[in-house]
Amino acid sequence: MIKPDGVQRGLVGEIIKRFEQKGFKSVALKFVQPTEEMLQKHYADLSGRPFFAGLVKYMASGPVVAMVWEGLNIVKTGRQMLGETNPADSKPGTIRGDFCIQVGRNIMHGSDSVESANKEPCGSRMKNLFHGSQLIKFGFMKTRSIEILNGGLNISVFIILTEI
Repeated sequence: MIKPDGVQRGLVGEIIKRFEQKGFKSVALKFVQPTEEMLQKHYADLSGRPFFAGLVKYMASGPVVAMVWEGLNIVKTGRQMLGETNPADSKPGTIRGDFCIQVGRNIMHGSDSVESANKEPCGSRMKNLFHGSQLIKFGFMKTRSIEILNGGLNISVFIILTEI
């Protein structure tokens, strides 16, 4: 997901471009304005943390772009392209290394594992954004599962935007 700061700064096209140029396929994309109510439910597991109120306020401050990407080793490669959670620890050439300087405004969210990705697009957090029938099916795919086997290649889905 591209967070409000990434959208407000006009980085959506650049971020999409990087994933497309790497060879990944976009199978779903939505531009949405999350409400505080949606975000409070989404981040309910963090409600006891001191940063909760600020997180909800920030995420509701503007629209976000939810995306689902598909490709060989997308979770691992996508995380490398994204950079470290703290932009100060991110290398130049990564999205966070090139475009942000503050951990609270780190432009994007990406799944950290195949397990998380399997939960995020169709799980309770995303069920109102992407339904299975809304994921684009490319001709080379044999199934619509998040983790598919195609000619011996393990193809995973990387969720860029799953914070809704």
